[in-house]
Amino acid sequence: MSSQEESNYSFIIGDKKFEEFIDDLNDGSVLAIILRAHLYIESKLLRLLELSFKRPKELDLNKMNFSMKVKLLAAMDVLTIFERESINNLNKIRNKLAHDLNYEVSQDDIEDLLKFEHVTRKQLISTLGSNDDLLLTLRALLSFIYVDLEYKITKYENGEHLTDQF
Repeated sequence: MSSQEESNYSFIIGDKKFEEFIDDLNDGSVLAIILRAHLYIESKLLRLLELSFKRPKELDLNKMNFSMKVKLLAAMDVLTIFERESINNLNKIRNKLAHDLNYEVSQDDIEDLLKFEHVTRKQLISTLGSNDDLLLTLRALLSFIYVDLEYKITKYENGEHLTDQF
């Protein structure tokens, strides 16, 4: 991980919401992890949308589906292409699980999430030895998505522009 990335993540240390997120990822089956992470991430997408508009209530954002939230944030350049694709791949996995309770998340599903991650993150995951551990890899990838979104929210709430992508 680069020193720039490390400084970007320092805001999350000790954050109670992040600790709750991690606790939820550590408790349960793959199905529970995916569903919980999806809910957390959707709430972050909603918050980013609320911060992106002067009058967000005009859009009735709560009625907007997950995919449309992602598309709208990508169209406004709030999400990078890589973030958009990672989040879309999470949504695809969630949809597979929602429509087939017997669906088993595969290494291919994890690879779809992983292929849009930064090289440094891929190296970190392999350093942790988690490439062989589907749950550990999944938790790491979902944590990266969560932290990236929370970082953008924090910047936005502090009046900073969201053009600096990492």
